[in-house]
Amino acid sequence: MSLFPHHAGFLASLKNSAINETTKFIVLFLYLSVWFSALVFLSNSILRANELPLLNLSLALVKAALCAKFMLVGQSLFPMALGQGRPIFWILMRHSVVYLVIVLALSFFEAGLEGLFHHKPFFESLLNFEKGDPYRLAATSFIYWLIILPYLVFVGIREELGYSEVSRILFGATDATALKAPDSETNTQRK
Repeated sequence: MSLFPHHAGFLASLKNSAINETTKFIVLFLYLSVWFSALVFLSNSILRANELPLLNLSLALVKAALCAKFMLVGQSLFPMALGQGRPIFWILMRHSVVYLVIVLALSFFEAGLEGLFHHKPFFESLLNFEKGDPYRLAATSFIYWLIILPYLVFVGIREELGYSEVSRILFGATDATALKAPDSETNTQRK
């Protein structure tokens, strides 16, 4: 018997929220880690560097973790207003630009940290992000946007159809209880 029986529901809800947010974070972190690591390997191969870029891979994982956290905070502060008979295309485009700004800001910060590791001034390294080349910055922005957009499409479809239906479509799960939804208490199927 609990000393505070009226708090049991609150504690269970808090535990479920923590598990759901952690699950969302892990999924987004893994998704971004794959992309950012692939970009590190691509740039390493373009530069014809033969060594394994451990520092750059480490920074890619840190950036993936930070981006995942900031994107999840962005989702809670700036939720997608789906449903209500409106098409999700423009909603997704607007959100993708907001998240692109988040990723670019963290990339600038990463450039500053990388400069510190190489004993260069932090702000000078910030200004040298993408070698200060606007064309290269535009190309990087476009790649980051292409990384973010599929994730947002997935989130939007999951919110519209419900977690169980998306799981059934993607993974063939026929039993709705077989897969635990990361946001099951708040995510109901919309009609």
